[in-house]
Amino acid sequence: MIMLKELIIVFPVHPRTRQRLTALKMTDQIEEAKNIKLVEPIGYHEMLQLTKHARMVFTDSGGLQKEAFWLHTPCITLRDKTEWTETIELGANVLVGSDSRGLLRLLEKSLGQKISKLSWKD
Repeated sequence: MIMLKELIIVFPVHPRTRQRLTALKMTDQIEEAKNIKLVEPIGYHEMLQLTKHARMVFTDSGGLQKEAFWLHTPCITLRDKTEWTETIELGANVLVGSDSRGLLRLLEKSLGQKISKLSWKD
């Protein structure tokens, strides 16, 4: 069983997303978590490398959903719909929308453990 705190989460942060995190006073909290790495936006080839070697991908990008599919990396899509319905039908992608509880339940099932708010920082 892999513990959530053992996973390294690489988050290429778009400038507008970083501004929003800062406005919500979340940047410091995220950066305190030793397993979450906020990085500057990266290029296409670097994203392919990250995706290829990732345990799973979380995205709202239609393009990244399809890239994850081709690279055999499980994808969790943070949208209510996808244009790549075949990725859902084949079990390579799961839609969770903006339902944070649904996302946590899916992570718990995938990792085989109960997740609490504290487990992000333990």
